[in-house]
Amino acid sequence: MLKNYFKTAWRSFLRNKMYTAINVFGIAIGVAAFWLIFLYVADEVSYDRYNENADRIVRVVQHTRWNGNDLHQAPTSAPFAGALKAAFPEIEEAVRIDMEGGGVITFPDKK
Repeated sequence: MLKNYFKTAWRSFLRNKMYTAINVFGIAIGVAAFWLIFLYVADEVSYDRYNENADRIVRVVQHTRWNGNDLHQAPTSAPFAGALKAAFPEIEEAVRIDMEGGGVITFPDKK
């Protein structure tokens, strides 16, 4: 019975080559999109999971509305980490993120 279904499907594929090509191409694109989305979500969910205290890590994000546009960034001002540690004694450590790549700004002899 199963052999008959495969034989019938094969004959249909041979008769409708363009329709078959469109279907195979569509399935390939769908599977590729699924895997890309899956890999992206898996990477986002696994962020900082290598750390044994991952459940204690918190990220502070700045939400700003500027000229009618929303801006969401992780970088904060320089004294922000120290101010957070002083205001909340349960904070053990604080780290700032620099999106620009950590370049050093120099002006004549000052860094």
